[in-house]
Amino acid sequence: MIQFVDMNEDGDMVVTNEDPSRLMLLTTLWFTETTMVDGTPFTPEPEVHMVSWTDELRQLAEATKPESTLWKNLREGTKDLGVFWTRLESWSSPGVPDLHGILDGHAFWLELKVHRLNSLKKITLRPHQIAWQIRYSGYSGNVWNLVSHPSARTINIFHGSRAMEIAGQTENKGPVIPDWSSGVPYDWKGAINHILSSSSPIIKERDL
Repeated sequence: MIQFVDMNEDGDMVVTNEDPSRLMLLTTLWFTETTMVDGTPFTPEPEVHMVSWTDELRQLAEATKPESTLWKNLREGTKDLGVFWTRLESWSSPGVPDLHGILDGHAFWLELKVHRLNSLKKITLRPHQIAWQIRYSGYSGNVWNLVSHPSARTINIFHGSRAMEIAGQTENKGPVIPDWSSGVPYDWKGAINHILSSSSPIIKERDL
């Protein structure tokens, strides 16, 4: 399925029949690999992902994303720590987090989210993001969700192994407790320290 979409004044993507030469091209990408979650097979639903767009629309979309401000604050807050950041636009690889960071040889992935609800529950994670984080965590991978909660003026960190929980897809439907949290002024150094101190071993023993 192929659709053309445009951006309205609120920054939302809407389906349109206008001239496709200036619009974003969307295509449905099927992700059929099943991930086991607590012994239960979990297969994400197909999603629509951006695969190409004009430079003008790319810049507009980037500027209007709430996560862009979070990224700028994170980058500014960690510039003196020596973290090497790589920001990804993985439209062709659904589920891969927004950022890859490395500091002193310790690498990690970070998904950025801005949560608009008053309580910290049902944080928006797409099915592919949930599946990727759970599978990556299963290999002792270091992946986290950095969630800005404007109404509480906090930043919160959740490990990727908790992806289904924080997305509200477990029996716990109430607010979730972050692995680490900070109010203003945001403690970016503390956030990175928590991520690195909680790193899983790169190599773990396996039965031969």
